[in-house]
Amino acid sequence: GSKMEWCLYTAVDLLNSLPSDKVNVTDLIKLNLRVSKIAKRRGSPGKENSLLRECLERLQPFKWKDYDLSLEVYDAVIVSEYTLGNQDRVTIAIEEVLDHAKCLGDKVSAFLHRVKSLCEKKDYAMAAHEGVKILNMFSYNIPLKPTKLDLVREKMKLRLAFKGRSYASLTNLPVVDDPLTELFSEVGRDCLFSGQPRLVVVIAWTAVRRAIEKGIDRCFPLCLVMLGTLLGKKGNVRAANEIGNVALMISENFRKNKSDYSYTQFGSYAGIILYLQPFRSGVDVLQQCYKDLKFSGKFEFSLGSMLNYFYAYFAAGLNLGSILESKLLVLDEFSQSIDKSGFAATFQIHRQFVINLRQRSEQPTLMNGPACC
Repeated sequence: GSKMEWCLYTAVDLLNSLPSDKVNVTDLIKLNLRVSKIAKRRGSPGKENSLLRECLERLQPFKWKDYDLSLEVYDAVIVSEYTLGNQDRVTIAIEEVLDHAKCLGDKVSAFLHRVKSLCEKKDYAMAAHEGVKILNMFSYNIPLKPTKLDLVREKMKLRLAFKGRSYASLTNLPVVDDPLTELFSEVGRDCLFSGQPRLVVVIAWTAVRRAIEKGIDRCFPLCLVMLGTLLGKKGNVRAANEIGNVALMISENFRKNKSDYSYTQFGSYAGIILYLQPFRSGVDVLQQCYKDLKFSGKFEFSLGSMLNYFYAYFAAGLNLGSILESKLLVLDEFSQSIDKSGFAATFQIHRQFVINLRQRSEQPTLMNGPACC
């Protein structure tokens, strides 16, 4: 309970103040790991990070002699430093794991964050290229530049895997922990952002075949969302809607994981579901996604969720009152505070659009007023 957690916080701080020759270092590292997980769960990434750095420092004299403990520490450090944006420390930890991990399965987290680090530089094409090369290390044969013939082959593999069943059958698959699925979703998203639709399809279909073979992981619905989004853009709305609904149904298995669950909801409603559903049905969902994604530290996706919230709000013909204008103003300020000037400018345009409509302007699309300064 909370009292026990308070005691652990106090104990770990006290023990961390002692020199290594006065404590059992292995037990202290394990205690720091345990408390760091509590800190992460309580939304204290700074405290989590300081505890993990303590682990790393205590581990140095005998690192990799205790293989399992070293791998656990370095994997946790990679995630923590990446969350806080400390890319130099992320790179050092990634290289450490890749140099010492005994098998490919133990390298998945390091591989994943190598790809994510490239995304932070907005080099989505390079991230996609690197990601495909990594996935192919796991006995896949994903072409870097798929041809029409490659798509035909992959489609045939998918049909054989489904054995005549539909996408709805995926909802009956067992839930498993499969870290490689997150790499599939990350690489697929990079392909989507870098304008490589054929590669998105191949990666999504490969992820589906893997799920049929091994089961569904928490990140699997994200793979379906990417596939559905692409089909929707191509005009295949009914197929996209089927896949989007399946993604939403599967994501209910992972509702406790707010970050992935909200990202699936956001992607499904922003890019798929509202093709056939009333715009009003997506308004509340997208607003909740904003709150959950923001709390999870995914600020760019949270702002993207609110952009789509306003698109749905306008399309649904809802009240353009002062509350809506206040929301846009708050989001404008928040975007500027985290150096997202593109989002800030978009929210300013939306706010001016609302002002123009409320004042019955003869030129409601003229963005020249108090919001656009």
